[in-house]
Amino acid sequence: MQYEESSNTWSVLPSQDWFTAFATHGYDHAAIDPVHRYFYFRPPGNTTMWRYNLDNPSWTAMPRNNVIQFNSCCVGIEYFPELRGVIWVSDENVDDGGVVRLSDATGQWDRLGKAAAYPMGRYHNFAEYNPVRKVVVFGGGEGGSATRQIWKLDAKGTVTRLNKAPIDLGIQNAIFTVDPAGGDYLVLTRTQEFYVYNVVSDTWSLKTRGSSVPIWTTAYQNAIHGVVAGPISTYGVNVFVTCDGPDNCRVNLYKHS
Repeated sequence: MQYEESSNTWSVLPSQDWFTAFATHGYDHAAIDPVHRYFYFRPPGNTTMWRYNLDNPSWTAMPRNNVIQFNSCCVGIEYFPELRGVIWVSDENVDDGGVVRLSDATGQWDRLGKAAAYPMGRYHNFAEYNPVRKVVVFGGGEGGSATRQIWKLDAKGTVTRLNKAPIDLGIQNAIFTVDPAGGDYLVLTRTQEFYVYNVVSDTWSLKTRGSSVPIWTTAYQNAIHGVVAGPISTYGVNVFVTCDGPDNCRVNLYKHS
């Protein structure tokens, strides 16, 4: 799907024959490079990621990820401008994950930090860039003993352990996005809770819960199933697209700071 601001319209882009496996699931497999205006997407369970040129609409297959030690179905993908590349975070060995990068400079994959050194869930991991703090927070996931463990990757490529979250952070358990104006992380859960996480102080706070947050779905047993979220730095807001069952989609904008 594509939204065009100038005309205030949505459109459906052409389907791609490579998007077949797990075709109904998105996970945290999308990233945007705002400098070169590329959109990246990793088909679930695939070591090849695809790049879409926003100005000259076309898809390009990127080099296969031959650095990550385990091809997990559901990983965290994010673009890190200061590290000039796409970050791929996932479990590599039981409960231990790793971080690799598709470098803009070389067009190849390389490793950041250590292999299989960062406890996280065994699948459904996430990665979220912070344009204010210039870090990526990653981890979470489902299965195993570290589903609430999160980590910080900074602009020098250093990985630091953070405090555990008070709630599970797998893709089906929480939406983990960032306020592009103030730098707080905004975390919304399947049980209709809205947390704010400050990566500088490494602290969590519960902002609100319940129906006062208008993004939830009711057609499923999970309040965030069918919800897509992302920051819009240009306007300092977050967009939440909620599809509450077939043919019932809506858009909410939230301004945090």
